[in-house]
Amino acid sequence: MGYSRLRINLHWLTVLLVFGAYLAINLESVFDSYRVDEWLMTIHYNLGLTIWCVMMIRWIIFLLDRKTPSIEPEPPRWQQRIAKLLHWILYGCFLCLPVLGVLTVALRGESWEFWGVTISALPFNYHLSHIIKEIHEWVATVGYYLIGIHAFAALYHHFHLKDNTLVRMLRP
Repeated sequence: MGYSRLRINLHWLTVLLVFGAYLAINLESVFDSYRVDEWLMTIHYNLGLTIWCVMMIRWIIFLLDRKTPSIEPEPPRWQQRIAKLLHWILYGCFLCLPVLGVLTVALRGESWEFWGVTISALPFNYHLSHIIKEIHEWVATVGYYLIGIHAFAALYHHFHLKDNTLVRMLRP
């Protein structure tokens, strides 16, 4: 038995949104056009806040339904603890990254439209904006490495250990 269809869909939606936000921020440096650059940054901002919204929904669902499908055969306790810690850190990363991003932009005195809702600027503070941006980038880098470890572990469990770890997130 796997996760619910809703939890599976939200997981894979998160994957797509994170990939899109990562792609937008990395493509931004490729283009010389100010208009394309601004468009990609807006996409990055909007996908980031969308990730926050999806992660909040996932968090609420987790709090309401803490049932986790069992892994068969059951892995050693130390692996279960590491997996749980990794999941908590990933949730933390993708809940705080958008907040840090919004603060970075708002403290630069900029506002933007988030799917039609204006995200207002804060009083300009370049120094604080710069510090928060550095933290945002560091947390994002950690998050990307953790995503890689998460994906590797799922594939390792599926192909080497031949348990149902990956399958639980593919079908209910």
